[in-house]
Amino acid sequence: MAIKKYPVMGQIRQVAYMTFVIQIGSAVFGLVTSVLLTHWFGPKQFGIYSYVLAITGIAGVMGGLGFSTLLLRQTATWKLTANWKSVKGLLLHSAILTLTASSVLGFLIWIIGLRLGHFHQNSGFKKDLLLAIILMVLTVESGLITSALQGLNKVVASLIPSSLGVPLFLLIFVSWIHWSSGLISISTVLDCQIGLTLILTIVQAAQFFRAVPREFFSTFIRIRFPAWLYNAAPFLVNGMFTTINLRADIFLLGVMKGPAAAGIYTAATRGALLLVLALSAIVTASQPTLATLYAQGEIAHLKQVLTMTSRLALLISLIGCTILIVLRRVLLGLLFGPAFTYGATALVILSVARVINASTGSLAPFLAMTNQAKILSISLGTEAILNVALNYLLIPIMGLNGSAIATGGSMALMNIVLASWVYRYRGYDVSFLGLRHRDKERVER
Repeated sequence: MAIKKYPVMGQIRQVAYMTFVIQIGSAVFGLVTSVLLTHWFGPKQFGIYSYVLAITGIAGVMGGLGFSTLLLRQTATWKLTANWKSVKGLLLHSAILTLTASSVLGFLIWIIGLRLGHFHQNSGFKKDLLLAIILMVLTVESGLITSALQGLNKVVASLIPSSLGVPLFLLIFVSWIHWSSGLISISTVLDCQIGLTLILTIVQAAQFFRAVPREFFSTFIRIRFPAWLYNAAPFLVNGMFTTINLRADIFLLGVMKGPAAAGIYTAATRGALLLVLALSAIVTASQPTLATLYAQGEIAHLKQVLTMTSRLALLISLIGCTILIVLRRVLLGLLFGPAFTYGATALVILSVARVINASTGSLAPFLAMTNQAKILSISLGTEAILNVALNYLLIPIMGLNGSAIATGGSMALMNIVLASWVYRYRGYDVSFLGLRHRDKERVER
């Protein structure tokens, strides 16, 4: 019997479209801000600014303890049964634990960061590092509220202030400060980011309190400390592996071939990452729906949503990939300069890998939202090992093209393997094919 078209797909398309527009705006504002800061700071100061944000960004993933994704999934599930005491408990529980963990990590960064390299010899570095640590702690806490809002299916409402408002006002503020005084420092930019993140946290908290029913405020708090910490652990591991997969190629290429090769390769990765915006928007829009349908046991509808989102992501990625391949040298030269056209082949390799990634479907959110995060951890861990090993072997031989093959190849291979495994052992075809499993569907609770 044919399954009727599930009406939620229209909602997902609408939210995905709005999310895509927001992410495009965020990317544009962020790019313009980076370009301006590069010119105002110069290479040395911009390097320090990038360093303090990079080291605290990695710590932020660890300090989040994986609770952000867990909070999104559980809020979407508990909303169905009006289990607000668990929502209340998990939100409070995760806020306290992540605040403690990120603060401890911030202290360790303060101790270690002042002794790494020659950065500590620069005037004002201690203050810059301290401000970056404060920003990291606030960002972790703000991320929890964003996830809770998305769990309540307030996806667009959660993204407008964080992904659009903060980058826009940061651009406005730093531009105004520079043009009014003629000077701008790293600490000034970090001060602006801290202030905007603090305002963002307050705004999102107000949004959350308006979105929940009155019962949320009057109900008791339910705390399941060991269970929640255990359930969040795979998400923490996933975040760490994801960070390795995103950074290993640039790091190893810079070490083995120098900063020039790393810079050209980074420009190529920026072009390929444009293909991720559409998939990311669809993933963000569909995550609450996946968790809700799974909790309700709506397996047929869940499969339909997976197939439709995969096909939509693949179509958009194919169009974008075609444009990047045809205009690869023109775009790289126009946006970054003639020297960066040497990254054209790497851009092609990475773009094709991103299309393969889109064709295999929303694997990560599907596994995360259906209580199978451990499988995702194994996959991401294997990809990280393969990624680092191939980069180490291919970079000396093929340079930045070898790095692109290593990174894109490991990502594409693991996505294909994982999609095949999910189909064979879980009965879901997450890819754009939408195949039906011949055996009885297997659903793990």
